[in-house]
Amino acid sequence: MNEWTITPIFYNDVRWAWVRSILWEFSLSSPWTTSSGVPSSSIVVVVVVVVVVVVVVVVVVVVVVVVVVVVVVVVVVVVEVVVVVEVVVVVVVVVVVVDYSSSRSCCSCCSIVVVVREY
Repeated sequence: MNEWTITPIFYNDVRWAWVRSILWEFSLSSPWTTSSGVPSSSIVVVVVVVVVVVVVVVVVVVVVVVVVVVVVVVVVVVVEVVVVVEVVVVVVVVVVVVDYSSSRSCCSCCSIVVVVREY
């Protein structure tokens, strides 16, 4: 394999080996090569643009999926709260017993009765 580098990052980083191999394979049959078979700058620009576009598309898809999941979760939570409120009706009855025999004019006994009905 001919020794060539696009940038030191591509050459030294193992994670970019696939990019180097694609560029090398393409350069063997491409008109975008120099006389020694090294890819010219135009193929490098094309590959970089393609990689950037793919990364942007992936990021956009991930963001859209996250937003959709959050919206679905919020809708489900709201629907559950509404269903719970509709299913259980709480009626609070305040029973005030006024003791007329006392000299006070306030309640002698106040009690709260909670009635729960399920539909």
